Amino acid sequence: MASIRRSPLSRARILAAAVRLGDRAGVGAVTMRALGEELGVEAMSLYHYFPSKAAVLEGIVGVLYAELSVPPPEALPWEEWTRTVCRSYRALAHRHPGLFHLVVGSPLSAPEAAPTLEAGLEVFRRAGFQERDAVFACLVAATFVEGFVLNELGQAGRSPTGSPIELDSRAADAAFLFGVEAVVAGLGAKLT
Repeated sequence: MASIRRSPLSRARILAAAVRLGDRAGVGAVTMRALGEELGVEAMSLYHYFPSKAAVLEGIVGVLYAELSVPPPEALPWEEWTRTVCRSYRALAHRHPGLFHLVVGSPLSAPEAAPTLEAGLEVFRRAGFQERDAVFACLVAATFVEGFVLNELGQAGRSPTGSPIELDSRAADAAFLFGVEAVVAGLGAKLT
């Protein structure tokens, strides 16, 4: 019987396995032991690549940010660029609902966030926003998507009477697009 030959360990292979594990069972399931089992290795061998579970979780954030579709700043008018990135950010959350809160919880200063933030700042500066307001525009757009998605994936909203608001996927899509347009209109009003 031929022996099964496994691919050698690497940071990329470990992180891919961590994302699969987190997608399947949630971020709480991403432990060094479970990750070792997922890869068919002893957990101790993972410490050569990552000093701790926290380092693995930081690595997952980088993998997820790399999945974002962020057009170059000069590719689209700022309004369409904002719409595109908002839709991409929401799609990322839907692909990785059990891991998305790691991205939301990562600081804007995280190295993984830098390319997206830098592109956003450039887009908003080109549109005519001053430096401080370009930062605020990035924060407003990101915070809208994060709040919408965390509510959408985590729990039903509540109506003013306290009863749950249940949205089917079509209504959720329409509500999201309505919100994105409100963000774009609000930012546009700041330019006039």
